[in-house]
Amino acid sequence: MKKKVLFLMNVDWNWIKQRPHFIAEGLSDSYDVTVVYRYRYRRQGYQKRREKNFSGNVRKLYLIPKLDKFKFLKPINDFIRKYTIRKLLKDEGFECIYVNSPKQEMLIPKWYTGKVIYDCMDDHIALAENKKDRENCYVLEKKLLDKCDELVVTSNTLKKVLMERYPVMNINNITLIRNGYSGEIFDVKKMNTKYKDDKFIFAYFGTISEWFNFDVIIESLKKFKNIEYWIIGPILGKVQFPKDSRIKYLGTVEHDHLYEATKKANCYIMPFKLNDIVVSVDPVKLYEYINFNKNIMTVEYDEIERFRPFVNFYKDTPSYLDAIEKLLTDGKIKYSNEDRIEFLRNNSWQKRVEQVVSVIEN
Repeated sequence: MKKKVLFLMNVDWNWIKQRPHFIAEGLSDSYDVTVVYRYRYRRQGYQKRREKNFSGNVRKLYLIPKLDKFKFLKPINDFIRKYTIRKLLKDEGFECIYVNSPKQEMLIPKWYTGKVIYDCMDDHIALAENKKDRENCYVLEKKLLDKCDELVVTSNTLKKVLMERYPVMNINNITLIRNGYSGEIFDVKKMNTKYKDDKFIFAYFGTISEWFNFDVIIESLKKFKNIEYWIIGPILGKVQFPKDSRIKYLGTVEHDHLYEATKKANCYIMPFKLNDIVVSVDPVKLYEYINFNKNIMTVEYDEIERFRPFVNFYKDTPSYLDAIEKLLTDGKIKYSNEDRIEFLRNNSWQKRVEQVVSVIEN
């Protein structure tokens, strides 16, 4: 009989595919996994997730919209959260709870005796919008670390941040499990992409938020008249797209259709502003970019140094423009097909899930 795992997600099951989705899918091969996520009533930008790779159960948590914004009404939603999860724990007898956000600390009852794993994917305090939220997040994360048995981090930078922030942690182990790649490794012989002769297209897919650096894009459009940008993904926060006909926002695209939507692009980009959020991130998109067998250009920071054989780094606007000039002059892909295949095989989500299974069974 399979061990039961309660997987609490801090993102919608139908949001663009991220680490929690891949890990939940992978764990369902070895365990009886139940995913619980908060259902969002506004479905713009969400995908129609087909659960072909997931053999577990998916349960929606329905809360009252907008209540969390009001201090005196939020306890109503908190009661619904706690009641739903605690009833599940009592009825189903889960041997492990897998969480990925400090906000989920309240869902773990004191009487629970199974294993608790905290998969810290981001610097949550850096993500908080204001001082009050940061202080609250600190308290919640500290309580969560006191409750959990195992801590998983996605980057060495994040591990260092947490160890400095919480010098005393009652944790058995801290395990580095990076992000990875999932899906078919494309056969370059079958790709046969025909590029446009009169345009050089840069493509980005992923979340678009305050860390997206439109400044370097605007400067590049001023200097190079034959380039164009395609941007795909959901928009978070108050992001203002520059008004330029050569910046094309294509909305959201189903994960399985990303290559088809961008196959005519010459180069993939990750133009981020460096902040506490970004420097702790191990970007899933870089793995996927490599599979699509095109040139890649990204801002440089320590955590992604290991991608150097596959990407063209830049540090600032002048080096961004220099990197474009080089690509326009010599568009040869930086890496070989053999290196690409080996990298993807060694960094698959299957490999990452095997690490998670080791943590659960530890």
